[in-house]
Amino acid sequence: MEARASRMKLVKAVSHRCSVGLRVLCRCRSLLIGTSILVVIFLCTVLAPIISTYDPLALNFRDQLQAPSVRHFFGTDNYGRDIFSRVVYGARVSLMVGATTMVFTGFLGFVLGSLAGYYSVLDNIIMRSMDMLMALPAILLAIAIMAILGPSALNAVIALSIVYLPRTARIVRGSTLAIREQGFVEATRAVGAKDAWIIWRHVLPNCLAPLMVQQTVVFAYAVLTEAALSFLGVGAPPPVPSWGNILSEARALIRIAPWASIFPGVAIVLTVVALNLIGDGLRDQLDPYLKGRMSSWDGG
Repeated sequence: MEARASRMKLVKAVSHRCSVGLRVLCRCRSLLIGTSILVVIFLCTVLAPIISTYDPLALNFRDQLQAPSVRHFFGTDNYGRDIFSRVVYGARVSLMVGATTMVFTGFLGFVLGSLAGYYSVLDNIIMRSMDMLMALPAILLAIAIMAILGPSALNAVIALSIVYLPRTARIVRGSTLAIREQGFVEATRAVGAKDAWIIWRHVLPNCLAPLMVQQTVVFAYAVLTEAALSFLGVGAPPPVPSWGNILSEARALIRIAPWASIFPGVAIVLTVVALNLIGDGLRDQLDPYLKGRMSSWDGG
C-alpha cells in the first residue's frame, strides 16, 4: 500500500509539473513559437529515414539540377542528389553538434564558474584563462582547433565547447559570487555543511535560470559556427551531409540552381530563430524582475 501511495504521489507531482509547464508555454508566445519550430525540426531528424524521399548520398546524374517539384521537393544538386533528403539528414549532424556543445559547455561552465566564484584563490587562475580564450575571435579559434584535431563532428564539438565555455563560466561565476554571500548560504556553512554540498544544493539551483538562457544562445551559436566550419571544409567531412557542407557545395551553383543554397540556409535560419525565441521566453519567465514588469503591464 505504501509503495502504491508513493507511486501515486510521484504521478501527481509529475502531472502537476507538466501542467504548470504547459501553462507557462501557452502564456509565453515567443517560447511557444520557438519550441514548436524546434520540435518540428527535431522530429524531422528523428523521422529522417521515413520522411526522406531518396538516399541523401545516392548519385543520379540523370536528375542533375532539377528545380523543386513534386518529385524532388527541394530540387537536386549537380550530382542529382535530392536536396530535401540531404537537408533532413544534415539536420542530424548540425543539431547533434549544437546540442552536445550546449551540454558540455553547460557542465564544464558550471564547474569552472562555481569554483571561481566560490573560491577566491581559484578565481584569478580560472577567469584569466577564460579571458584569454575570449580574447580570440570565436571562428578563428575554432578553425585553429579544427586544424590541429582534424575535420570530424566530434572534433567540432570539442572545438566549439572550448570556444563557448568562457561565456558560460563567466555567467555562472557572477551568479555564484552573489549567492555565496546570501544569508541561507552562511547559515548552511555555519552548521557544518561541506562546500560541495552547498554548491550542489544552493548554488546550482540558483544558477539554473541564467544558465538555461545562456545555453540556448550557445546552442544557436554552435549551430551557426558548425555550419561555418563545414562551409570552410574543416567541419563534418563529406559525404556526410550537414547544412554547412551542403551550402559549401552549392555556392558554385548560386546562379543556375539557387534552390541548392536557399533551403539549407532557411533551415539554419529557422533553427537559430527558434533557439533565440526559446531563450527570450525562458528569460521572461525565469527572471523575476522581467516577469514582474510583464505582469504589471498586463494588469495595467
